Amino acid sequence: MEWLINIFYCDTMGTGPLIMLKLYKWIDNSICRTLAFILLTVFVLALSVVSADGGKRVLLISSYSYDFVGVPHEMAGIKDALGNDVEMNYLFMDAKQIGSDQAEAQLYERLKLHGQTHRPYDAVILADDDALNFMRKYRQEFFQGVPLVYTGINTQEHALAVHAEGMTGVIETVSFGGTIKAGQKIFPQAKRVVGIIDSTPTGQGNLVQFMDEM
Repeated sequence: MEWLINIFYCDTMGTGPLIMLKLYKWIDNSICRTLAFILLTVFVLALSVVSADGGKRVLLISSYSYDFVGVPHEMAGIKDALGNDVEMNYLFMDAKQIGSDQAEAQLYERLKLHGQTHRPYDAVILADDDALNFMRKYRQEFFQGVPLVYTGINTQEHALAVHAEGMTGVIETVSFGGTIKAGQKIFPQAKRVVGIIDSTPTGQGNLVQFMDEM
């Protein structure tokens, strides 16, 4: 008998487990609140050096589209943490729909134009793996010296590596082992576990976590 349970575990900065179903429409706002406080703590130092002339600006680069499940909650949590005194701008890669390579190419062109029409940012938030991968390639070209924070990163190796590059943030861990143990209690006769993974950066990051717990 085979079984597959799409439940993820996310423990952000030791605040305790947050269980969320694969159907992100069930995401609770507590996830956004937790993320918001983490980002707020990081940005307080980064933004405090900016003159208090109402000129503080933060850019969020999302790996997905605005209407991708969970993204509006993420945006609301960040905005709530930073408050109304910080100007927020958003760029969406839409990597789930058009693929990582095309999303990267389009974001590159948009940032070239963006830099000509917008004054510099005081900090940049990178949401999910595609945005982080892009920044590792093009940080020096577009955001040299700008504080960077990532969130929702599944590829732990990449997330840990960028700490040496002056970035920090939140790794999204998945409790595959705990999920399997819970499944064994529900289906004690099950003998085989099937993991379904795609080729996206998020999927490959989850694959590494999955294999590490097997």
